Parts: sequence; C-alpha cells; structure tokens
Amino acid sequence: MVEQGWQLGDWFTPDCLVSIANAEGGWDIARERMQKVAYEITRPEYPASQQEWFRSFASSVVANDPLYQSTIRKVKAAIAAHPGVMQSEIYKGRSEQEKEGARYVLYFAEALGAIYREKSGRSYRLYLSAPANSGHVAPSKADTSTTASESAKPEDFYGPAFDRIEADINWSDAARGQVWATLQPLIGQAPSIAQKSLMPVWPEHFSWPAGEEALSKASQPVSAKGFAKLLSIETSKLAYNLYRVQQTRELYEDPALVKTRNTVMIEHQCAGHDVPENPVLMSAEEFQSANVEPCRVIGCQWNISTLNQRGLAKRGLIAP
Repeated sequence: MVEQGWQLGDWFTPDCLVSIANAEGGWDIARERMQKVAYEITRPEYPASQQEWFRSFASSVVANDPLYQSTIRKVKAAIAAHPGVMQSEIYKGRSEQEKEGARYVLYFAEALGAIYREKSGRSYRLYLSAPANSGHVAPSKADTSTTASESAKPEDFYGPAFDRIEADINWSDAARGQVWATLQPLIGQAPSIAQKSLMPVWPEHFSWPAGEEALSKASQPVSAKGFAKLLSIETSKLAYNLYRVQQTRELYEDPALVKTRNTVMIEHQCAGHDVPENPVLMSAEEFQSANVEPCRVIGCQWNISTLNQRGLAKRGLIAP
C-alpha cells in the first residue's frame, strides 16, 4: 500500500491506512483517522504524488461508507429538484455535526464523480454534472485514481458476485440476461430502486430455494418483489466482500504490513447456520496462498480484517 521512499508521519503510516481501509473500530473512527491523515499530508514535506495517491485511496474508502451512501442519495435528489442549488442551502437547519458530515460527503462526492461543484462566492453551486458552458467535464469513477488505478474496486466484482448467486437460481438464459442487464447499473443503490426496476423483467418461471427459505425466515413476502429485492441486496453485499478479499491481498503486497499485521481474521454471523470455526484466523502467508471465498449463506454478515498483536490481545486471540 505504502510505496518505498514515501514520507511517513504521525498518521500517514501503514497501520493507520490499513485501519482506515478496514474501518476498524467503526466508521466514525475511520473518518476521524482519515481526516487527521488528510490534514497531515497537506504539509510541504509530502510530495504531490503521495498527496494524489491519498486522495484516490480516501475516495475509494468513502465510497463504501454508510454515511456517504445514505447522504449522497438525498443530496442528488435535492440537486435534481434544484440544479445549481447552493451548498450552503444543504446545510440549513442542520446541527454542526450534521454540517461536518455533509461537507465530508460533498467533497468526496465530487472526487467520485457523483456531483459537480462550481465555486460561487464563499460557497458552491451543486450540479449532477458540469453545466454545458463550464468547459469542465466531471470526473467519472474511473478518473479518480492515478497510482491506484490498477487496484481493485467494488464494481469489478459485480459480475462475479451475480454469477455466484444466480448459480443457485433455476431460470432460463434469457431471464438471466434480462435481470442482469437491469440490475448491473443499479448495484449499490437503494434495494427498493433495483426492486422497482427489476419487476418488469422478472421471470414468471424460476426457482430459488435458498431465497425462498431466507424470505420465509425473515417473514418477508415470498413473491417476485421479495426475490428481486433480495437478489439486489445479496449481489451488492457479495461483490463488496469479494472486493475486500482482493483488497486485503493487495495490502499484503507491502512487506511492512506482512510484518506488523500478520494475522487475517474472518468472521461469520449466519443466523440458523452452524459455522465450524468462528472467527477463522490465518497468517498473512497462509492467506496469500489460500482460496478465500466470502460466505454465500443469505443474510450472513461476513467480514475480513487484518490484525496486529495489539488487536489480537484486545480480542483475547492468539496468532495462528
């Protein structure tokens, strides 16, 4: 993750960056750490290439932040209703804590290409894309990385995740193709949006035993609507977990991390399903040579993280 020769500081360290990527201790702590790194890295001793790398790294982390995901939908709806709305209007009637959260979301929303901000006095005008006369092209997600452009992204795993889940569904190739074509651009959005869009193409004849069992256990309607929403949720979740496995592999390309955070921990929370070993612990070396697959049990809260000795001791665990 950290390239040889880069400037290290109090916060820009391999351990801190990994803890941010893993959202260790929760997203509130990850945001606080990321803010501290962001302030530190503006110092003149940090080269421009390192600053640019951190902006790209931070953007990729923020894209998975629940605060960002929930807030950006509301912001985009407000901009769609009032193109060019002042950013200061978004803050009206909000507490200082809410304003700080909104600033965080809006800054990274522009970096991720979700919105366009145009300077206007002491604030910004907000658009879903750059106005035609601005001469500016809003960045796409693919434009937000430089050194990290070859790193894995959650969207790289949308197809593999869908393939794994739909392997348990009995339906025609035509039905599969229609559902995938409709679902693909909606993965990561609110499940209700995908559900509504999928209904016109959802097949009349299909069988998904695991989905039916999950809906029944959750007291949800066993219907086309229920199946469509469930497929959206599980595809998005599995894609993110596949991404986390690959991201962890990329983190361990840094020899320093192999030494300081040598344990990989995999946790399962599968209601109604016995998990033989939980959590699963393995060394970084074992992980790199193992074929690690996220749990595909519907509803399982599966998580992968890396631990140093202090993290192991805090949880009362022993390194493998």
